[in-house]
Amino acid sequence: MSLWQEAWALEFHSGIPVYRQIIHHVQAAVADGRLKPGDQLPTIRALHEKLKVNPNTVARAYRELQHLGVIAAEQGSGCFVAP
Repeated sequence: MSLWQEAWALEFHSGIPVYRQIIHHVQAAVADGRLKPGDQLPTIRALHEKLKVNPNTVARAYRELQHLGVIAAEQGSGCFVAP
């Protein structure tokens, strides 16, 4: 089963912003080897549809992950796990 077919448990009433929960899920997947350097993340549109959240929430999580150096965005190609 691929990482994106797993059920990510987002808790909308936990007090933790949803974008932070997305960041945590991606960081955990990288840390335990489910995501490896060079792996492509789903598009913002695909992930927002799967998680049923606002696309701006996913975009914010991706921007933060890029700022943290966890992912790298390539213009026209998408987001990939950073080496």
